[in-house]
Amino acid sequence: MNILLSCVGRRNYLVEYFRDELRGNGFVYGSDEASTAPALESCDKSFIVPSSNSKNYIDKLINICIDNNIKVIIPLNDLELLTLAINKKLFLDNGIKVIVSDSKIIEICNDKWKTVKLAKSIGVPTPNSFQNPGQAIESIKQDETSFPLIVKPRLGSASFGLQVVYDVDQLFVAFENCKYLISKSFFANFAEPNSSVIIQSFLEGFEYGLDIFNDLFGKYHGSICKKKLRMRGGETDKATT
Repeated sequence: MNILLSCVGRRNYLVEYFRDELRGNGFVYGSDEASTAPALESCDKSFIVPSSNSKNYIDKLINICIDNNIKVIIPLNDLELLTLAINKKLFLDNGIKVIVSDSKIIEICNDKWKTVKLAKSIGVPTPNSFQNPGQAIESIKQDETSFPLIVKPRLGSASFGLQVVYDVDQLFVAFENCKYLISKSFFANFAEPNSSVIIQSFLEGFEYGLDIFNDLFGKYHGSICKKKLRMRGGETDKATT
């Protein structure tokens, strides 16, 4: 079985993992929009593709898969997940399975405000969260919230636009700056212009990640919890399980 790792970036180790698992019964291909992506050199064959938000991205991936008898796509960048999920049936119609959640799930995971709302609805504790400085300041006046606060995009990745603020003046400056950064970024294609920023309480302590393992049919097989010791570019660089 041939597989394609899309947005392969610098994940050489994943190329090697999949090659070991295939044991010569298929090839590991890789795609990326940057010809300098290091992991492309490790793939059996590599492809330069348009940005995942371009109109011809899906057609390009489908053509690559058809031409190279690729049956499975494993996306490695969260920025392309929604696009692939929306077009999952189109891939299936061409005999290609994309390992990606349904679009409704991805929308919730991508949107920090929707994540907060879901967590509250099922009784999971969340940081105090606000959509504008006025709401945050009112909560501070009521002694429900205190500085420092975190200001960041509702839709974001790899700590893009994240700022920690310690007083009201910093809060307003960070809020406007975050909106500006979003308007000039990839996320402007998806963000709601008047509701693109989220403000949350700053929580101290270790971050934990929970990896959930399902099979290709979505059946749950287990979980691994890791205590994160170091992050790099939004990814866990060092952790204990």
